[in-house]
Amino acid sequence: MILPQDLSIHTILPMVLLSATGLAVLILGTGWSRTAFMARWLALSGTLLACLATAALWGRPAESFAGALVLDRFALVLHLVFQISCGITVLFSFRSARALGRRSGEYYSLLLFCTVGMMVLTAGTNLLVIFLGLEVLSISLYILSGIHRERRESIEAALKYFILGAFSTCFILYGIAFLYGASGSLDLAEIGRILGRAAARETSGFMRAGLGLMIVGFAFKIAAVPFHSWAPDVYQGAPTAITGFMATATKAAAFGGLLRVLYLSFSAPAIRETWGPVFALLAVATMVVGNLVALAQDDVKRLLAYSSIAHAGYLLIAVATATEAGVRGILFYLVSYTFMTLGAFGVIGLIGQKEGKGESFSHNLAEYAGLGYRRPILAGAMTLFLLSLTGIPPTAGFMGKFYIFRAAVGSHHVGLAILGVIFSAISAYYYLNIIVYMYMKRAPREGMEPRISFAGAIGIGISLAGTLYLGLFPTGLWGLVGNLL
Repeated sequence: MILPQDLSIHTILPMVLLSATGLAVLILGTGWSRTAFMARWLALSGTLLACLATAALWGRPAESFAGALVLDRFALVLHLVFQISCGITVLFSFRSARALGRRSGEYYSLLLFCTVGMMVLTAGTNLLVIFLGLEVLSISLYILSGIHRERRESIEAALKYFILGAFSTCFILYGIAFLYGASGSLDLAEIGRILGRAAARETSGFMRAGLGLMIVGFAFKIAAVPFHSWAPDVYQGAPTAITGFMATATKAAAFGGLLRVLYLSFSAPAIRETWGPVFALLAVATMVVGNLVALAQDDVKRLLAYSSIAHAGYLLIAVATATEAGVRGILFYLVSYTFMTLGAFGVIGLIGQKEGKGESFSHNLAEYAGLGYRRPILAGAMTLFLLSLTGIPPTAGFMGKFYIFRAAVGSHHVGLAILGVIFSAISAYYYLNIIVYMYMKRAPREGMEPRISFAGAIGIGISLAGTLYLGLFPTGLWGLVGNLL
């Protein structure tokens, strides 16, 4: 077999492992119940092997396909985030995916293919490669959102996500067309060099149009206001494990792709002055809408959907700073946010599963009344995740917000930092309200108690360990995410 000289198999080994595992899982999952049972363990094993292969690439930056795919430290950090998110999601799906029967193989394989798409998106330095990764992850998520096709809410979520997702993809595609028409290249670094030479004179109107269209497309993917309308309905209608995956891994992938485009093509100081204020406005609008609307929610899953929108606003503060410290803050926050959010949605999924039944569509706040006495371990884990989402020490959420707000102050965006602190304080109301229900409200007289499966307990344990470790010992990760772009 003859391979191109610039293609090193070890460079793309994690993607190959996940893709091969996805195909194997798809075949096994269509068999009898025994093979379907094996499929979930195979999916988990493939994810673990991909994590090990990704870690082995650390300190050895490599590229493939004539530099269109670059495995630098920036990409590797995000790839580990995706793979950890995928692994924990598989653990949380052990019980809920059982109700799918033979379709469980499709469920796990789509989850793996979606992870591959995220890896391609964040490792791509060519606009077509970025678009390819974006489409792979988007199509997989469209199907996963409606995987419970017997439920009207799931189908509605998938349809909304598909229509609005396709619309946002058109913005990115038109942005790519404008950038190619203005520069004659699809390579991000080459576009950056052309812009750097032109910045001293005048930036092309096509370049500005292309950048604007790309920002709109990525703003949809991260659920930034005013492009957020899909998120609450899709998060509520999708399976809870997939909702957690979308709120963490998909958000991290979108921010990774956005940072690639901004810092490889639009990093010239004169150009940064044009997109910095845009992201500042997006950050303020996203924090305002996400936090204020969350105050009125009595469905916990929908509440965390608006919470996810608010957290996108905090991350956009760091993007608006247009500094290296801002990029480090984003990566640290994304890792921290992955553990605490996946853990919170994992607990929600366990509470929503009834004995002998599938997951309930409704996740009303009243179902959490007295949980601290009925299931103290589950309530304790949820309390820690909510405190971390609020930003209370010594949790990972506190350190993530600290680094983002410090980057904002260091780049003279003091107003954004103050607004971030204010809205973090506002968010404490709806997060702590859940804790009040768990410990200070009387439990309902009737109703099935949530059962914690072995795989679910492992997933919650990993999430708890990550949330506490990054809050108590943040310097290790902070050192790893330095000087990446």
